[in-house]
Amino acid sequence: MHASRLIAGSLLALGATGCLASKGDIRLLQDEIRAARASAAQADSARRRTSDSLTAALQNLAAVQGTNSRDTRQTQQKTVDDLRALTARVNTNDIAVREQLKAIADDIDQLREITRQNQRSSAIARAQMEQANAGRTSTPTVPDTTTGAPNPAGAPPGPATLIIQAKSLIIGGSCSTARRTFQDVVTNFPDSPDAPEAQYLIAESFVSCGEGGNPAKADSVYRLVIEKYPKSDFAPISLYKRGEALRAANKMAEARQLYEKIVCEYGPKSTVYPQALNRLGGTRPATCR
Repeated sequence: MHASRLIAGSLLALGATGCLASKGDIRLLQDEIRAARASAAQADSARRRTSDSLTAALQNLAAVQGTNSRDTRQTQQKTVDDLRALTARVNTNDIAVREQLKAIADDIDQLREITRQNQRSSAIARAQMEQANAGRTSTPTVPDTTTGAPNPAGAPPGPATLIIQAKSLIIGGSCSTARRTFQDVVTNFPDSPDAPEAQYLIAESFVSCGEGGNPAKADSVYRLVIEKYPKSDFAPISLYKRGEALRAANKMAEARQLYEKIVCEYGPKSTVYPQALNRLGGTRPATCR
């Protein structure tokens, strides 16, 4: 722009002097024109370089953005694939764990059943041993009317024998006599391993005997089992029976407390642990230590 003004000024000066311009003036004008053209050419070249640089920068930016976009898509896809693979592994592990837990639960159920069978067999064996021991102290024998086994005349039956006899009386409908027999075990053999079962069976007789049973008396005897024999498995069983009675009466909060006591204090060793845990929704309470 400055060069254009110089040329215009020179031309005006020449116009003012008419044809009096010398060769020197003409050369000076020509030099200024060449200088102006050179300056314009440099400016055009600088503009082109600037434009080319800007275009290149925009192209690089577009390329970088395209690369970043592809990288982002690839990263996102990889993340999705990894999450799917992880979900599949977790699901597979969950299935395996559930199958293992089911197998363990089945084993525990089988073990409990074996334990119950052993307990029944043990009770029968104790009864037979009691009768054998009594036979060594007294020779005259009379047949036992309830078990069919020989019973030494005059020899008092032991606790295991009494329980077997009382169970037979329950089946025969002689509930009062059966309760008295169970009570004989509790009274006369308080330290016997059969005493907790005898006390528990008294409570059960109030449930199973008679029209509708006697729930109030049954509950009071279940309480006795829990208080007198807390380390026996008949204690959590009695807790569960009390809980079921409360549940049937729609007293859910009180029943839940008894189920929690079974799960928290007696644990899986109790035969009623699975049932109590099921009543709690299958989850141990957070209050369990």
